[in-house]
Amino acid sequence: MVKIKSIFSIGIADVIGNLATTFFWIYLLTLIHPEEYGEIVFLISIAGTVSPFIMISTMNVLSVFSAKKYDIVGNLNFLILIGLGIASIVIYIIFMRVDIICLLFGYTISSIIIGKLLGVQNHKLYLKLVLLQKILTLVLGLSFFYIEGIENIVFAISLSYLPFIFAINNININFRLNIVAIKEKLSFLAQNYLITIFGRLSGQIDKLVVGSILGNEVLGLYMFGEQINLVSQIVSQVIFKYTLANDSIGINNKFLKKISVLTSVLIAVLGFFLAPVLIPIIFPNYIDAILSVQIIIFSIIPAAIIHIYTSTILANENAKFLIISNGLGLFALLTGILTLGVTYGLVGIALSYFISYATQAIALIILVNKKSNLNL
Repeated sequence: MVKIKSIFSIGIADVIGNLATTFFWIYLLTLIHPEEYGEIVFLISIAGTVSPFIMISTMNVLSVFSAKKYDIVGNLNFLILIGLGIASIVIYIIFMRVDIICLLFGYTISSIIIGKLLGVQNHKLYLKLVLLQKILTLVLGLSFFYIEGIENIVFAISLSYLPFIFAINNININFRLNIVAIKEKLSFLAQNYLITIFGRLSGQIDKLVVGSILGNEVLGLYMFGEQINLVSQIVSQVIFKYTLANDSIGINNKFLKKISVLTSVLIAVLGFFLAPVLIPIIFPNYIDAILSVQIIIFSIIPAAIIHIYTSTILANENAKFLIISNGLGLFALLTGILTLGVTYGLVGIALSYFISYATQAIALIILVNKKSNLNL
């Protein structure tokens, strides 16, 4: 049975929280040039690229394991924190930037805590922490911008994760490794680790490649479209976070999953027609991104399908299909950027972005329907 209050808590946190961060970025976009936006994105992408390598157990896996009350969650958290320490040292040696390290710390701690809260279905605390973090992004981001300019925006964003420090007691840490228990789940952990690498790299490495090859101005325009796309995925993301824990304990919410896809189709169509009308009025500096936004916005449809299949696959602790689909998606994205992007610029990058999502969704549909008996 669908728990309306639980969905409401997740939805309020994600919708209002994302509206706060979206307002921050949108408002910032009206004040800065695409090249400046590209510079900020490039720095954030460094932390985003490193993050999946230290998360040996993803937020989704921690959610599944917490829902099933597995003892090895404490061991996994301990190993993640060791990876965080090592990564911080490496980042400082290479980039000499404390703000990137602070942001990485925020990403890691929040992922561990959110995984636990969603797994045990403590949606009230999830609501408070996520909502506060998003609001702080808005408040601190704008405060730092007006006081110091764009130089410390990354540091401001990292500070927004401070509320999670006060919930650190929700992290189970076990320093004594249960090797036997870890070995039992090693295959599932390894599969999800690869999924994280492929998935997060798909969301981060494109920024590093685009910024390096085509420059920060093109990166800024590209990220403008991606920002709109991510906001448009709110509905499917909320439903995914709710269904993952339920799928893990055998509760299937087919109706919600259908709503996720239908809503995404509606949003994509509206976005396609509204983009050329609203962008020139609200974001005159980003008129060159209109066509790319119209292309990218349709990515939310395959994204909704990916969320549905991911929830079921992770709940069954067999993630090999996700490894294949994410790997194919990453390959399609990088190949597209290096071919279509170099040839057609921003439009080519937007097409690569959509093709990457579509590739993942199609791969999952084929693999799951042809080679498994999973109940979606």
